[in-house]
Amino acid sequence: MYAMYARAENDHRAAPPFPGDGRAGMRRAARILRAVFLLAVVCAAPRGPVHSPPTLSPVGGSSRAAAAPAAGAPQGPSMEVAAYCPVDYPGDRLAYDSLRLHSQHIDTAAAFLFRIEASGRVSGWDDTRLHAVAKEKEFRLEAVVHNFSGGAFKPGLVEPFLVTLRGRGTAAQAIVDLVVSCGYDGANIDFEGLSPSMRPYFSLFVRNLAGRLKAAGRSLTVTVPAKTRDNPWDSWSGAYDYAALASVADRLIIMAYDEHWAGGTPGPIASLPWVERVSDYAAGAVEPRKILLGVPQYSYDWPASGGPARYITTPEALRIARETGATIMWDSIAQVPHYYYWRGGEKRHVYMENAYSLAFKLRTARAHGFTGIAMWRLGFEDPSAWDLIASYRRSASN
Repeated sequence: MYAMYARAENDHRAAPPFPGDGRAGMRRAARILRAVFLLAVVCAAPRGPVHSPPTLSPVGGSSRAAAAPAAGAPQGPSMEVAAYCPVDYPGDRLAYDSLRLHSQHIDTAAAFLFRIEASGRVSGWDDTRLHAVAKEKEFRLEAVVHNFSGGAFKPGLVEPFLVTLRGRGTAAQAIVDLVVSCGYDGANIDFEGLSPSMRPYFSLFVRNLAGRLKAAGRSLTVTVPAKTRDNPWDSWSGAYDYAALASVADRLIIMAYDEHWAGGTPGPIASLPWVERVSDYAAGAVEPRKILLGVPQYSYDWPASGGPARYITTPEALRIARETGATIMWDSIAQVPHYYYWRGGEKRHVYMENAYSLAFKLRTARAHGFTGIAMWRLGFEDPSAWDLIASYRRSASN
């Protein structure tokens, strides 16, 4: 679920989000007051009227309009927060350090550590630090089993075992053995890029796995690509039957990001109108209380003339803007920040996701009755996002 490789329906990808807080720390939760960021933002909308980003306040109300989230206590139960915790290289502490720092706001951490193999076996390594902090801070820990290898999601790691009864059983049992032996609370299945012909087989696999995990007293979350309608033959999302998967899984995470992706043209990673359409479809296909809305917290830095984007943290995007004197603009239609800057004679275009853009997505999740959100990814986020989430959760519990 490395967001820079996830693709949205119709191959629309998201541009780099704009870092939402004045932060000197590139990759860490060393924080500067949110007020500093407010002073730094220059709000000009390239595709809509110029206006300021929304005030960072608890998100409430049921309106789905693209207006700034209203202040005040939201109605209903507190929102569940899940967050992905990948390790990109040996010794990488970026996600782990963010998890320790912000664990009081997290209900479930998803350890992105395990890869499925075409044989149905699971490879990877268990990070005992995550278990220790989960026990200390009292949050749930799920093992993410994915098909990400060599910088991309590989359908060939999944499809060979999906198509046979024996293969599905072998893979399902391998995942259960991993979860139980390592002491995880559940599994999160993130098999991306499956061909549409895998639709019935993937649903059968998830049903098989769900039964085994339930018997072992563990939960199952399934991560699925965003879509605005169900086209069983769509090359990116056709393999994922929301209704069938949700009928047996405990949670579905809808990846409402990469509307524009690193390999495409610059644009919002997750514009509000698109996220609303994704949410509308999901809420109509699945019991909303089974859904976690996947929200992005990262940035893309594209060459304005074309070419792949760099996948960067939101604090790094803010640092670049500050060091190059770039004017950060607010897109009042997409409800996201972005800016242009020059590097060595090359014009570049950065799109970001920050606390301001997250506020609209929290409101969308609440308005659709979703159980909560799932953040991709820890360590890349705008540190001010946690202030917003904390305020929201405090208000929701009153």
